[in-house]
Amino acid sequence: MSARRPVIHWMDGAVLMLVFGILYASLARYGRINCSNAPASLLRESLAISGSDALGNVVAYLMLGAALAFAHAQRRALTKGDAQRPDGAGREFAAAASAIGACVLLSFSMEAVQTCLSERLSSVWDLFYNTAGAALGWFGARAVQPAWRLVERRPTMRPQQVKLLAVVLVAALGWLIEDTAPWVPRLDAMLMRANLKATWIAFATGHLDVWRLIGHGSEWLALGLALSLPRRDAWLPVIGLSALAALAMAWRLMLPGTMPLGPESLLTLPGALLMVLVILRSSFRTRAALTLVAAILAVSAYQLRPGIGLLMPFQWRIHFLQGNPIAGMQLAAFFGWFGMTVVAAGKVLNGRTLIWVVAACAITALLEWCQTLIPGRTADLSPTFMVLAGAGLAAGMLSTSRVVAAPKDGSATDA
Repeated sequence: MSARRPVIHWMDGAVLMLVFGILYASLARYGRINCSNAPASLLRESLAISGSDALGNVVAYLMLGAALAFAHAQRRALTKGDAQRPDGAGREFAAAASAIGACVLLSFSMEAVQTCLSERLSSVWDLFYNTAGAALGWFGARAVQPAWRLVERRPTMRPQQVKLLAVVLVAALGWLIEDTAPWVPRLDAMLMRANLKATWIAFATGHLDVWRLIGHGSEWLALGLALSLPRRDAWLPVIGLSALAALAMAWRLMLPGTMPLGPESLLTLPGALLMVLVILRSSFRTRAALTLVAAILAVSAYQLRPGIGLLMPFQWRIHFLQGNPIAGMQLAAFFGWFGMTVVAAGKVLNGRTLIWVVAACAITALLEWCQTLIPGRTADLSPTFMVLAGAGLAAGMLSTSRVVAAPKDGSATDA
């Protein structure tokens, strides 16, 4: 029998999704198109370093590099004999060079196109940060893959449980990224004392935002219950939620120039932990249903919270990453977390994923339409697009891997 040929894997879709996201982020604000001075301005239009832009470039290409590493690993695992044969130094170097080189080529092509766009600047620093991000993503992902293979090989974990665990962990990582923006802490005792003092003042004044109370409480509950879906163990949801909370709060204490710890988040955490412990006694379907309710409440509290300003009509366009890149990535992580959580819980409820991808997008679209009735909110397609990306990624991760085998008679069968 000839060697098995892998079909397109879901991780390939994640790579394409990230590439399209980078294309959009690089070309969204184009202004006027004029290429008359393109060769002279290539990589020379700006030598200034912007902290937010640098961080955005590193994160975007870090995710692409990591996705390429995981796609490479999946491709090897689906190829007969490769799963048991470790890469030699030459093969590993060739794979790393090809992946990082592809990212460099993508980055350079975007910088070349930006020389023709009046609203964009072609900078050698962007190329440097994109390359650094791709390298960090590739080698970081390759470093964690052996540990994840140990989880996959546990005799007490079925393949579908491993996939579900991967989805809820990636979703939790998305929530953590959203909650800890702008992600660059500073080990400064005075800063931490100032943030603690601000938190204490917020408690002392007794000023609590009802929308934030609902939102933060629902987020804690959705996170804890989602961690309980892969297995019946009590340690993962309780310890996992406690670790997430401790990490997020400690990180926020060290962030300069951002909002300190919110009293709403601190007040709702103990109640959420208690509710998770109680709900753990119920069935998996009950947990999944309550996870859905909590996630919908969390995103609704954010979407329906009144702002300051006038009523705005719906804008049929995507505004994602057209402003502050950090705020854009923060929103992408939040709505991605929501989409992944809905699909993970829906998978436990009825075993299907496509209908839950549609449901997550429909819920977000409805909430965006409701924003046209709320002062100070701007309704557009960005949240729906970001939920679609997260939900689609989760659906791909939960899909059954298929390998096409070529028998001697030449016909194809699925394994």
